[in-house]
Amino acid sequence: MKKNIFGFLFVIFFCGICISCVDSDDYKKYLAGGEIIYPQKADSVRILPGRERVQVEWLMVDPRVTSCDIYYEQGGIEKLFNLPIDLTSHDRDTIRVIIDDLEETSYRFKLITHDDYGNSSITVEAEGSAYGKNYESSLFNRVIRTKTVTPEGLLINWYESEQMEVGVDLEYTDSKGSIKKVFMPDSINQILLDDCDVATPFTYVTRYKPVKEAIDEFYAAKEQGIVEFPSELTNAQAPFEITDQGWWNDRFGVAKGWNTNEAGRVNGNVDRNFNNAMTIWSWPDYSPVQGLYNAKIYQILSLNPGIYTFEATVGRLSASINKEYVVVSKGIEVNNIEDVERFALSYQEVVPGIPEGTVLQCEFELKETSIVSVGLVANIEPSQETQYNKFELKKN
Repeated sequence: MKKNIFGFLFVIFFCGICISCVDSDDYKKYLAGGEIIYPQKADSVRILPGRERVQVEWLMVDPRVTSCDIYYEQGGIEKLFNLPIDLTSHDRDTIRVIIDDLEETSYRFKLITHDDYGNSSITVEAEGSAYGKNYESSLFNRVIRTKTVTPEGLLINWYESEQMEVGVDLEYTDSKGSIKKVFMPDSINQILLDDCDVATPFTYVTRYKPVKEAIDEFYAAKEQGIVEFPSELTNAQAPFEITDQGWWNDRFGVAKGWNTNEAGRVNGNVDRNFNNAMTIWSWPDYSPVQGLYNAKIYQILSLNPGIYTFEATVGRLSASINKEYVVVSKGIEVNNIEDVERFALSYQEVVPGIPEGTVLQCEFELKETSIVSVGLVANIEPSQETQYNKFELKKN
């Protein structure tokens, strides 16, 4: 019995050796041409869109890789872009290449790397798009909400930015005639054009990227902005309308449609206890600020050539007044009080003792279409007050 078992095991062992020899010989047959070597394939491929071009980038650490073929189809024709690769000349382990002269459409790119021995990697595919005039023609400029003239310049408020907006480029002329350029990023909704000449148009263009990673920016068509000033006064007689801001003690408010500086606004400039008359005032232990210097209340108008008269109808006046003028000035703000008598187009000083109802007149002449400011400027000490019931602009 033992002899039979040993004989059976010997037969199995001998067959195994024979089979092993056959497999070994077959394996050598397949290796007759040498071991198959694959260079590192393009890893983590990204296609970044641009203007009629794309940037192809991928990770590469294999020092044996010396080139990459990038295939893509355009106009029904397969094109080849060959990139020699020297890892010492690239940014760390990232390969980047621009493929330009592309039509505005989407593409499928195939990447195959090679070494110097004729070995090629596995093909890697990635999709991406090039953008151009069609995309750009669909873009719109960010919308302006309001334009406000201030002593510092032109304050522009905008509606919220659109998705993929980068920001807005603005160009304007300052008061000295110099061209200024500023950029407003998409994250903010307000910008001041410092020292802007508001009589001259400004321009603005909105920048976009089709995706955040795009390598180029695209632009909406340039638009021109202008500041339009009325030719007539608004809210020009008592009861003067009041804004919803600037209330003091439920009595004094700020006149709607009138421009003011801080001194002209801080105590309020419309008095509800006197038929909403316009006022510049300061009273001890009552007004927010004791005494006002260079307080301004005015409107900005655009007037054609001609001779005009600006009139102010006086209301109540205190027994003493430090210094106050009814004034007409060239530009977007009435003159500072110390400059009125030297530079104003026309003025009338407001002095104590003028009867209520007196009409103070400022006559002036314009040789060309001009922007002018008409209103009041005053220095007021504590216990002083002036009131006005009506303002009027007449063309003679």
